[in-house]
Formats: sequence, C-alpha cells, structure tokens
Amino acid sequence: MDQGTYASARREEVDIEANKPLGHGQDRSYQDAGYEQAYHGDGGYAPTYEDEPGPTLDSYDIIVRQGFVRKVFGILTLQLGVTFSFVLLCALHKPTREYMNPEVRTWPFTLGMILTFGSLIGMMCCGNVMRVYPTNYIFLTVFTLAETLMLGSTSAMYDAQSVSMACGTTFAIVAALTVFAMQTKYDFTGMGPYLLCALWGMVMYSFIAMFIGGGTGTLYAFFGTILFSFYIVYDTQIIVGGKHRKYQIGVDDYVFAAMALYLDIINLFLYLLQLFGNRN
Repeated sequence: MDQGTYASARREEVDIEANKPLGHGQDRSYQDAGYEQAYHGDGGYAPTYEDEPGPTLDSYDIIVRQGFVRKVFGILTLQLGVTFSFVLLCALHKPTREYMNPEVRTWPFTLGMILTFGSLIGMMCCGNVMRVYPTNYIFLTVFTLAETLMLGSTSAMYDAQSVSMACGTTFAIVAALTVFAMQTKYDFTGMGPYLLCALWGMVMYSFIAMFIGGGTGTLYAFFGTILFSFYIVYDTQIIVGGKHRKYQIGVDDYVFAAMALYLDIINLFLYLLQLFGNRN
C-alpha cells in the first residue's frame, strides 16, 4: 500500500461514521459518532432525527466550551510533539534514518500499520470506549505511537531538508487555517459529506493506481493537500462550535476531536512531503 492510500484510508475510517446521511433506518448513527445538529428556538435548524436533542457544545456555557477546546488542543499538541519529534529524528539523525528506512527494515512500518488499523477498527466497533476514561486515552496512545512509527519510516526515505521543509510548511498552513476557521463567518461544518466523497475518490484512485502500476503523482498529492486543508477548517469549526455553526461536536468526544485534527495534519504533511520531497 502506497503512502497516499494509507494516509487517505485512515482519515476515511475515522470520518465515515460521522458523515452518514440521516435517514429513516439509521438509528442515531450520526449522533453516536459525536456530532449533533445545532438547534435554535428562533427559527434555526430543527432536529428532525430525534425527539429530545442531546447535549451539544452550544448547550453549555462559555466556560465549559473553552475548557473543551483547550483540552482538545492540549491533547493535539502532545500528539504532534511526539510524532514530529520522532519524524525529525528519523530525518536528521543518520543512524536512526538508516535503521527506520522501510527499504532496509520493514517491521517498524508494518507494526505501525497493524496497530493503526487495529485501533481504528476497535474504535469503530466500540464507539463508546472513546468517551470513557482511561480507555479512551489508552486507544489514543496506541494510535499515536503507531502513527509515529509509520511517519518515521516514511520520513526516513526522504532527505533531511525535504522533511524539515515539509514540517515547517505544514505548521505554517495549519496555523493560518486554524485562525481562519475561528474568525471567518462562513460555515464549513455542512461540507462533511462532500469532503467524504472527495476522500473516497482519492482512495479508489490510489487502489486502482496500485494495481495498474500508474502511481499517484504530483497532481494526486496536490489534490490531497487541498482536501486536507479543507478538513482542517471543517474539523476546527465543529470543535470550536458556536451559534453560527450548523454542526458541532459534543464535549464528551474530546479524544475523537483531537484524533480527527491529528489525522488531518499528518495527512497534510504526507502530501506535502510527497509533493516537494526528494527521496534518498
């Protein structure tokens, strides 16, 4: 499986349950994924899928909301700190780079992939575990370390300058998009189904390219960069919430929220690395 395939597939597995269209036979699958539709008594969006709307981020006072946002971004900061510290170690420290290179040793990447998909399957089958302490933190830790192994192995295939540039560009883009998502009056929270369709298209294309041997190429990496930039704005807005947002994530799903943004950022990094990086 190539870099673009596993990067897109991981985001799709986390995101697919949250973006299923509501219908007569769904039985709260959208809500179970952590999303609630904002409802305002002055003629806003009425919840047509349940008799008594569950608590949403907007149901709590401003202090609780700010605490939720701080917790999510605190978890995200720790995840990114661990992951990108190891990524830079694999790129800048020659013995580590030679050891982690998947063309020399395949077990770090393979182990990381097994743990990643295993933890994602466990989360999807037992969604409530992501709302229960300390089980949610255990899953989060395993998932983060597994992703770190895979990203370290991937980074070891590129020269140090390419990895450093991709890291710096990623954080610059993330900072700009986060500020934009929090300040803009435009609501991106209704774009979930469209983003998911685009993601599915990328996954299908990458699988087809694997079997016919055509590769993914620069255009594919560019499209992935654009897609996950939109995902960062989308996920930031459903986390921060507010009265102008159609959808927002519940306060019990802070681990899920951190994971969603974490996946957006590392996928953006991978596509930037594929777009501009030079392999060793």
